[in-house]
Amino acid sequence: MRIGSYILLPVGGILLLMSLLLQWDVLTPAQATIYTGVGVLTGGSLAYLASWQSRQQSSSHFAKTQLDSERHFAQAQKDRENSEAVERCWDRFVWAVERENTLDPEVFVGLLERLADQSQELDKALAELIEDYHLTYLEAAELRLSSSRDEGNEDK
Repeated sequence: MRIGSYILLPVGGILLLMSLLLQWDVLTPAQATIYTGVGVLTGGSLAYLASWQSRQQSSSHFAKTQLDSERHFAQAQKDRENSEAVERCWDRFVWAVERENTLDPEVFVGLLERLADQSQELDKALAELIEDYHLTYLEAAELRLSSSRDEGNEDK
């Protein structure tokens, strides 16, 4: 219907105008009035179709713009929440490192493991940092344990 009306109405209008121009002098007043009325209706229909199409395009453009705006807002909100979560995880890591000597080693290792798991979902660099610190801490604890065993063996 849309494509047909876009093609048929202009073609009909052009044919009508050509017939009017070619035969205007031989038309009776009634025929001239009918032709003029049909020409006015054709022109009005074309104007209506043009305004309708313009309105459709502007409403679809508005909908697309609003959808893009909502997506941008949602992404910005998600980025802000992720940034806050990374900051909280970092603060907990700093807190744990500052209290490393006051915490029970098993509690500290458990805390590092939990922070490493949480940071995996948030930030790759933070996760690698926590895992590296965790491994370094475990290696240092293992060295302390082996050195204390060696001292215990020497005493015997």
